[in-house]
Amino acid sequence: MHSTLHTTALHARGFTLLELMVALTLMGMMLAAGLPSFTTFLRNAEVRSTAETISNGLRVARSEATRLNRPVSFTLAGNGDPSWAINIFNPSTGVLLQPPIQAYSKLEAGRSTSAGITPFAAVAITFNGLGRIVSPSPIATPNLQQIDVRSLVDGEARSLRIYVDDLTTPVLTVNLDLASLLDLDGGRAWLGFTGATYAAWESHDVIEWTLKPL
Repeated sequence: MHSTLHTTALHARGFTLLELMVALTLMGMMLAAGLPSFTTFLRNAEVRSTAETISNGLRVARSEATRLNRPVSFTLAGNGDPSWAINIFNPSTGVLLQPPIQAYSKLEAGRSTSAGITPFAAVAITFNGLGRIVSPSPIATPNLQQIDVRSLVDGEARSLRIYVDDLTTPVLTVNLDLASLLDLDGGRAWLGFTGATYAAWESHDVIEWTLKPL
């Protein structure tokens, strides 16, 4: 019995110089098309991280004021710097006690972000022992009412706005006569809060609300 062994030689084939140049050109075009979108993604993430840190700092200042039953101030660094600090406020001397309860530096996450302030001269807001905003401001500058977090890098990065409601100038006031608008059940009405932002992103904290007869 005879058997025949057939072997096939496989020849390795590499890239020609022309094929390599075409592949590199295509890769470069793909990177050039995707790089702006990736850069915008990074800038948006940085803006959101900074805005969330400021919002969390405001929440911590309010909770510490109620926990300690003492005035606590949340203070931004100013001049567009989103860095902040939380300090106990001494109403007798009018100064912030050091060291701060908590502090944040923009070098931690928001190197390329800025914080626009409204009113222009405002840098701080103070909460009393009940967690309410002290109004008018007990320090030399007016209370913070609005903080706009933006990217310092030119591009398509979105800005995020933080509202800090001052009791003397509320962000939103709505007068409703429920009896004329609704068919009430024995004069009773259920009240709730909702919000819609379409494609935008927001976080709401309803700290206090009241109902008053018209």
